[in-house]
Amino acid sequence: MRGCLLVIVGVLLASGCAKQAPIDEPKASPTKTSANNPPPIGTDLDAQYESVRAGLVLVDSAVEGLEELLTMVKELQPKLRGEAVGVAASVREAIDSAGSLVSEIDTDMPDRSTYEKEFATWDERRLAAITACNDALHELGEAGEGLATIGDIDAKHKPEIDDVLLALRLAEEDLAAGVVKLGGTVEQPEG
Repeated sequence: MRGCLLVIVGVLLASGCAKQAPIDEPKASPTKTSANNPPPIGTDLDAQYESVRAGLVLVDSAVEGLEELLTMVKELQPKLRGEAVGVAASVREAIDSAGSLVSEIDTDMPDRSTYEKEFATWDERRLAAITACNDALHELGEAGEGLATIGDIDAKHKPEIDDVLLALRLAEEDLAAGVVKLGGTVEQPEG
């Protein structure tokens, strides 16, 4: 029995000491590749093209989610009373602002050869999209805080508020994943 225990401890120690493969961490900030010297075909440019395309699909999904979210808040507003009405107006404004920021992102991705020919333009668009998504995420953070406040004020409508919060979190997840796919880092709110 004691020998079996020693073997188990030995295996656990050995597995903990084994060299682990490095984990790819996201880039610390959006990076810009030289417009005059894009990565050669078959290397980074292909991977970046696919990643940017995936990021723009996520942003497009977030735009649709934000439209639905705004509708949900508009439907909830008339049901609220007292202090919750003013907070709901702020929530609606923040969601509308987030939607405006990301709806201006051009999510129509060109074909691979056009992307390479217009690399400098698309790299600028990619960087602008990262900034817009991060700004929208900050707006949605404020909206989420407002929705939580409404839930505290008006327990009667808590289930509906929870549904709106869920829709908000889904839009946030799409935007955050989009930022990462676009080669950026999700910025944490200050303060």
